[in-house]
Order: sequence, then C-alpha cells, then structure tokens
Amino acid sequence: MESVDKLLDKVIKIAEDKKATDIRVYKTHEGHSVTEFFVVISVANRIQANAIENDFDSTVSQMMQNDPTDFYDHPKRSGKPESGWVVLDLNSIVVHVFQDTVRDYYNLDELLETRATVFHH
Repeated sequence: MESVDKLLDKVIKIAEDKKATDIRVYKTHEGHSVTEFFVVISVANRIQANAIENDFDSTVSQMMQNDPTDFYDHPKRSGKPESGWVVLDLNSIVVHVFQDTVRDYYNLDELLETRATVFHH
C-alpha cells in the first residue's frame, strides 16, 4: 500500500505542478475494479497534456529503477494529447488526462462518483 500512496502523491504533485485543474481522485471499492485509484484531471491544451504525460513517464521510470518490483512494471498509455484524452495506466492507478471540452462530453466523473469514494484536490 505504501508504494501506491507514494505514487499517488507523485501523480497529484505532477498534475498540480503542471497547472492541471479539477483534479479528482477516486478510490475504488475493494473487489469492484481492476485498479485501486482513478485520477481524473483537466488540462487546457495538448501541450499541457503532453508535458504531464512526459513527467508521469519519467517519474514512473525513476521509481522502477529505485524499486524494481512488479508494482511499477509495464505502465501503459492510450490515446494521444491531440485527441483531448490520454489514459495512463500505472497499474494500481489509472490517470485520465482530459481537455475540458472532452471531459465534459464523456462525463466520466459522474460514473466514477457512483462507484468510488471521491477525493477532490
């Protein structure tokens, strides 16, 4: 659990440092999901999304070097910053990086709020 909390703290710090907005953390209920946390953030544009994605990559790579356990193994990515929605699967944490209009359109927050405990940042 300590590794998950440490990574979650780093994910939130990266989002805050890169000026992401409306940062929400959803802790899933035990046994109801393939991940422990969902983090949903908004960005203004693809440049900001790309910067956040690059920071996540380097942070996870560094954590993998410092602690080569299965916990950090094989993070995955889906989507491109140009699309307005990037998903970063960090195993126990799945991060959704949205441009505002795309986030409003898909309204993922509404679904997650009914299935998880919400922590607003």
